[in-house]
Amino acid sequence: MMAVREFYEYATNKAVKRLGHHAWLGGMILTIEVMIWVKFGREAKEFTQPFPTWVLIFWTVVVLAFAAWFFFHFYLVPLRLHKGKSRTRASKRS
Repeated sequence: MMAVREFYEYATNKAVKRLGHHAWLGGMILTIEVMIWVKFGREAKEFTQPFPTWVLIFWTVVVLAFAAWFFFHFYLVPLRLHKGKSRTRASKRS
C-alpha cells in the first residue's frame, strides 16, 4: 500500500519530483510477477479454448467504464477546479 501512496503523491503533488523506494519496488514486483505468469502460463495450457463472447464484451465494457471514470475524475475535474480558481483570482484583482 505504501507503493500506491507514493505513486499517488508523485502523480498529484507538483512539489514531489521523484518516486519513492516503495513505488519502484512495487513496480518491479509487478513486472516480475507478470513475467512469471506469462512464462509458466504458456506451459500450463490451462486455457485451450477462447473466452466466450459475452465474457469478452463484459470485461471490455468494465475496462472502458473504468477508463472513462479515471479520465473524468483525475483529469477533467481537477482541470475545472483549476480554471475556477484562476477565474476567481482574476476577478479579485480587477
